[in-house]
Amino acid sequence: MDTFFETMGMFASAMGNDCTFCHVKEAYFDKTAFAQVTPKMLRARQMLTMMKDLNEKYFAGRTRVTCFTCHGGSNAPRSEPDLALQYGEAVEDPNARDFPWIRGSRASRSSTSTCRPSAAPTASRS
Repeated sequence: MDTFFETMGMFASAMGNDCTFCHVKEAYFDKTAFAQVTPKMLRARQMLTMMKDLNEKYFAGRTRVTCFTCHGGSNAPRSEPDLALQYGEAVEDPNARDFPWIRGSRASRSSTSTCRPSAAPTASRS
């Protein structure tokens, strides 16, 4: 698969949508319509610049911040953390990406983990 289409697929997956979320709906049947620029495409380009700047400034150019970092499969980024995940019991996440240890960081390899806290059950409203 071509890198361009892999990249587009990652955008769609991170946003929890298909291509026509950002591109015009006509592109579904007319591939030339993918070239039409939309406001969502302009916003996505701004976000890509922001991610690139963050990765260069804070992670020595390594890809650590992605669309999924904030969007997590939703078309709108989360504005607040999920405290059930933060304070819940840690569980092994087989799909977690374990980043290589960065020389000079204070964290040791033994302290890095691919565990994510499990979501605590939410109380139902009666």
